[in-house]
Amino acid sequence: MSLSDLEQIPSYEWPDSAGAEIVRVITDRTAHADDRLMAAHLAQEYPGINDLMMGALSGVAGNPAESPELRSSAAIALGPAFELADLDGLAQGLDDDGLPCTPEAVNSAKAALRAVFDDKNAPDEVRRSCLETLAHAPQDWHAGAVRAAYADASNDWKLTALFCMRFITGFEAEILAALASADEHQRLEAIGAAGEQELQMAWPHVQAILKDSQADKLFVLAALGALPMLAPSPEILMAILELHLASADPEILEAATEVLDMLSEDDDDDWADDATDDSAVRRPH
Repeated sequence: MSLSDLEQIPSYEWPDSAGAEIVRVITDRTAHADDRLMAAHLAQEYPGINDLMMGALSGVAGNPAESPELRSSAAIALGPAFELADLDGLAQGLDDDGLPCTPEAVNSAKAALRAVFDDKNAPDEVRRSCLETLAHAPQDWHAGAVRAAYADASNDWKLTALFCMRFITGFEAEILAALASADEHQRLEAIGAAGEQELQMAWPHVQAILKDSQADKLFVLAALGALPMLAPSPEILMAILELHLASADPEILEAATEVLDMLSEDDDDDWADDATDDSAVRRPH
């Protein structure tokens, strides 16, 4: 199956051969640049990165002969795998129920991206992507790197720092400050970070967006993502969610439905029982 075919179907329907095809294209330096970028983007969705793919992605990310765009895309594709490996716990090892790669491959890929980030001669675009990816599995050195990135004069580095604050604690003041930034990209990243860090002081900002019928769609989508972590009660959560489940905008409706599905699937969440009660919410048909 070609990459174009894979792009047309959900990743959970990909055949077993999909991983090998992604690796083949992304490592083929004679392949068209657009095809290699497509392979890197598809790798971000691949449900089970193994040792071979992890080595291929980190190898491309660390190769100065490759284009900055491809290197960045390859690095970013490793983020979910690093996060899953971190959650599974490398000390216990990864088994058949976890990520299908070895701790050695994960650590080798992390070391490769760390080397790129530390290389001041590497393109900033690539260095920023490496830091963002490594932040999915926080280590002691990350807080200092994120603080330095946030203090950088470049807005791109500030955005990288704010993205990393989703995963790294201790930046509540910076997140709250960014929510009031004149830069809309900083505000968007701050909403995501506030949600992931469950920063309750950010709730008034998120609530104001979700209650504003004229709010920019990008902000509404970001605020919906943060809603389950920040809403002060199940009743408020569901009242706001119902408004967006009735949205005529398909993207907003999809985002709201994903929130509802997430609550429904989380059997351990006390809010899930309230959220999925038939009397509490009416899903659109």
